[in-house]
Amino acid sequence: MPVLKTFIRLFLLISIFYGCNTSSGKKESVDDSLQYYPPTPGVLSKEEFRHYYRELSAFFDTTLLKTGFNGGILVAKNGSVIYEKYVGFTNLDKKDS
Repeated sequence: MPVLKTFIRLFLLISIFYGCNTSSGKKESVDDSLQYYPPTPGVLSKEEFRHYYRELSAFFDTTLLKTGFNGGILVAKNGSVIYEKYVGFTNLDKKDS
């Protein structure tokens, strides 16, 4: 009986040692798996682009500028920039544009 226990312990020890030290033979991936690649953007029609641009421009001019908005705004759809505008100062204390 003690020989059997010794054999089992030795077998488990060898199995653990072998399992921890063997490589799977796979090469490391060259690509960064955490890097995100966005989908290729679709093209907006002129009518759709103009509609969005007019709505966003009206919102920006009537709502944000009246409240003293300082900064930039960029709106995109399907990877295409629809509206981009910057107003205000880089330093509000010094009024540096």
